[in-house]
Amino acid sequence: MSTISRSVQNRITATIFVGQALFSAGTIAAFTITPIIARNLSDTNYAGMPQTLGQAGRAIFAYFVGWLMIKFGRRQTLSYGYLLAGLGGALSIVAVMQQQFWILLLGGLLIGLARGATEQGRYVAAEVYRPENRAPILGIIVAAGTIGSVLGPNIVTPSQWVAERLGLDVATGPYIFTLGVMVIAALAMFFFLRPDPGILSQQINEEIDDPAVIKKPARPQGELLRLPRVQLAIVAMSIGFLVMVLLMVITPLHMDNLGQDSAAISRVIMFHTLGMFAFSWMTGFFIRRVGQIWVIMIGALTLIAACIIAPIASSVWMLSVALYLLGLGWNFAYVG
Repeated sequence: MSTISRSVQNRITATIFVGQALFSAGTIAAFTITPIIARNLSDTNYAGMPQTLGQAGRAIFAYFVGWLMIKFGRRQTLSYGYLLAGLGGALSIVAVMQQQFWILLLGGLLIGLARGATEQGRYVAAEVYRPENRAPILGIIVAAGTIGSVLGPNIVTPSQWVAERLGLDVATGPYIFTLGVMVIAALAMFFFLRPDPGILSQQINEEIDDPAVIKKPARPQGELLRLPRVQLAIVAMSIGFLVMVLLMVITPLHMDNLGQDSAAISRVIMFHTLGMFAFSWMTGFFIRRVGQIWVIMIGALTLIAACIIAPIASSVWMLSVALYLLGLGWNFAYVG
């Protein structure tokens, strides 16, 4: 049994849960309108560029986040990650006001870099628990996105009203919201993520009864990559992200071209993100019950169903179903 108090574990889990919820709400609100703004500032061929750069930055920066967390600690790394996302939101506001596509690209890149850092918060929350309790905690933290999936799309129209009252372009509204919630999340990390979860993780490792866990040196990266289960995890996550991003990024632009308003677009994105996050709290328990491979297989079948339904969707509700399945399939592939 761990000597780390339950109150400390709960505070760290709650802090990261709030941060993940705010990050999800901010990025989803921004995502809902970004492809449309990108199309207006350039042309249709480049409408997906901000998200593409964001995904690239997310993947590249995630590799360095582990080093940053070791050198500067979990608390500082996550705090600056949220601030980086806030800076991305601020640049996106400038891009809309100045009608500069390249600034929008830079904003998208910074938000993507920030995502590469803040997503590690899921594992930071889990590492303050013993290994046998980490999968459910990971699922709970991923489920924080449920709040964002409801708040983010539904804040688009009110945020546009706020921007108009401030004398700004209505399209800056979601980015204003993004900037605000990222600053709040950064402050929450800085003040409440104490003691640093990395220190607590080391303490747990020292408390584990099995001496092999403590004394056995870490495996080289090359050796890990040769393990079949590691290869399966990488393939599952990569395909899940690829399929989801391909359909997700083009959906707002597709609906805008069909004459749908921002409320309809927001509703479809809400269902998509609900699929991503709403049942994450159950996915960890599901994995423990049936195993990772079965969960990944179910996720793959769900993604296939989404890819079949989305191209033939002739109404908002059908597109909502397709995007919901897309998010759910990603969830199974990612958490699995």
